[in-house]
Amino acid sequence: MKKNDKQQESDLQKIKKLWTVAPNIKRIDFRIEVPEYGFSGLASVAYIVQDNKPAKEIRAHSHTVVIVGEEYSLSSSYTYDDYGIFKRSDSLELTDENMVKITSNTSTTMPSYAEVSLRGISIPCNFFSDFSNSRQEAIINFPLPTLLVLDIYDKTELNLNTSRTNVVYDKKWILFEKRIVLTLCKKLQMKLKKTEWKSLQRIIIEKLTNPELKKIVETMSIE
Repeated sequence: MKKNDKQQESDLQKIKKLWTVAPNIKRIDFRIEVPEYGFSGLASVAYIVQDNKPAKEIRAHSHTVVIVGEEYSLSSSYTYDDYGIFKRSDSLELTDENMVKITSNTSTTMPSYAEVSLRGISIPCNFFSDFSNSRQEAIINFPLPTLLVLDIYDKTELNLNTSRTNVVYDKKWILFEKRIVLTLCKKLQMKLKKTEWKSLQRIIIEKLTNPELKKIVETMSIE
């Protein structure tokens, strides 16, 4: 049974609460309807921007604070990690000796999350990498932060484990991963200006470690 648009929108809004969009982060929202793969759903993809162009990393908000005649230079930066966007920011801290020092804080913001259902059966796991699923083999290796609500209603086959809590990593999964990566890239290509897409395409290719996925993004096709 295929989910309707209202159900998919409600599901996406729930997982969007995982994200807080910063000034140097851009988010692209789009609907997925790919009958030849049996895909129906919604997605949000985020990426770092500098001067309104896709960037691999950015150092932002560098400023100086003066306290009792002493200058302290504070900055923040954004880059990509395996789970989303990695943020590092400086803050001032007062030590036990009443001395001011700069402390570096790090966090992963905008983590990826995929909520997938197979012919009406919701699969209760995240299909993007997160801090709790390092042993999970069936992972979508897409290097940009992505929120995905996907209903597979036809054409694409996946094998579930006996408890129906995860997908078996096999040839069917590998084909599905290729199809969803290509679908996400095609949607981004449609949404962005040509120069923006080319910049983002280069970032995706550079960050992908799987040679077959790299080729798919380079050629925008599955052989």
